[in-house]
This record gives sequence, structure tokens and C-alpha cells, in this order.
Amino acid sequence: MNDIAETGRAVVNRYRTFRFQQDNAPAHTAKATKQFFTEVNVKLLDWSGNSPDMNPIENVWSVVAKAAGYNVTNKQQLLDSVRRAWLSVSTQYIRNLYHSMPRRLK
Repeated sequence: MNDIAETGRAVVNRYRTFRFQQDNAPAHTAKATKQFFTEVNVKLLDWSGNSPDMNPIENVWSVVAKAAGYNVTNKQQLLDSVRRAWLSVSTQYIRNLYHSMPRRLK
């Protein structure tokens, strides 16, 4: 089993009652992805395939991707770049996203 599957299994074993939320983007509904969730016994939250994405984490991922850049040549550089980008996201930005949820839902 690969590292990702082992990590997934560890999370499932520790937090047995959680449900994983994802949108139904093609990469998330691919055969290999579905097989992974089955192998590590991840229960998925039902989610409409055409619903708007209200999750503020999408905004954060966008900021992280932009900050991480694309000038990497190996896996370690990519990991380091994403970690730096993730840590550069301000708590105020996260707080603002959180407080925007009532407006988003409206």
C-alpha cells in the first residue's frame, strides 16, 4: 500500500465517525479515487454534482497555488513551496472567509 493510502487508513482508524466532503469534480469521482476511499473505508458526505462550491477552503487553495508558484523541479521543492505558501495565508484572511459564510449561503 502506498503512503497516501496508509495515511488515509490512519485517519479513518483514529476518527471513525467522520465523513469526507468533496465536490464531484472528475478527479474526485475517478475509478482510482473511488477505489481508494473504499480501500481505506472512508465514508463520503452526499453532495450534489452541480451544486455551487460554498466551501471557503477553495479560496484558500487558490491563494496557496498562486503563492506556491510553478518553478519547481522535484517533489521536495513542491512540498516546500506549498508549505511556505500555506503558512503565508493570514489568519485574518481565514477569519474573513469564515465571516462571509452567511452572505455566501444567502
